[in-house]
Amino acid sequence: RIFTLALMVKFGDEDVADVFKEVISTTTQHEHQYQCILGLEKFKPAGAAELIVKRILPPKNYDHKTYEIKWRQNYKLFRMACNALGTLGDKSVIPEIKSWYKFYNKPSQDWFYYRLYLAWTLARLEDAEGADHLNEALTHDDAAVRRLAAKLLGKLADAKSLPMLVEAVKKETEPYTFEVMKTSIGKFGKLPNEVAKLPSPPEPPAPKDTYGKPRYIHFNFDDFATVEAVERITGLMEELASANVRWVFTIYYAPLS
Repeated sequence: RIFTLALMVKFGDEDVADVFKEVISTTTQHEHQYQCILGLEKFKPAGAAELIVKRILPPKNYDHKTYEIKWRQNYKLFRMACNALGTLGDKSVIPEIKSWYKFYNKPSQDWFYYRLYLAWTLARLEDAEGADHLNEALTHDDAAVRRLAAKLLGKLADAKSLPMLVEAVKKETEPYTFEVMKTSIGKFGKLPNEVAKLPSPPEPPAPKDTYGKPRYIHFNFDDFATVEAVERITGLMEELASANVRWVFTIYYAPLS
């Protein structure tokens, strides 16, 4: 079924659009959902955006009565859904997207990856709140949040966000996030002189010598299959290597994913 759907995405026309609508309405298999999103994005049948919102945006095993989550959403699938919603351009789904943004923005547990992609989708649908959310995230305490917000603003290339990105990169102290912000600013055109002249953030101070006093860090990465995950572990490796920390880790990866 997966290969059949993939072939219809590649070689089909608008006559097969209803197949994707039917499958996404019933399947819970990620591999099927990937192809359905691609098909709906390509052929743009009526009601496609509403189906994507209802079937993909809610977290897996989400209980509508207790508002509890047993397992979070698939990163890649969520990102594909947001991209498709922006491409489809159906503004009728904006209210429901905003309701899910509020859900993923709960103070007790910030699922920033999901909410920032939803903000990016809102911005692509020309809703001003989307860009506002991304601009606000540029000042978040977590560098990963600032970094993703800068990436998505770079994709938008909205001139109104350029001053915020310039101010953010001037204050950025995390080296990788600093470089990502500069790259995003470069997507607006030539780097402003004030940005081009900025030196890289200073290296963090070296830790005290702990030779003879071993410290152990246990890392466990499960389903290591997203770009954000690769970036995070790469950042950890670089940071620890720069501090002359020797470490061993194991990555568990699901090949079928």
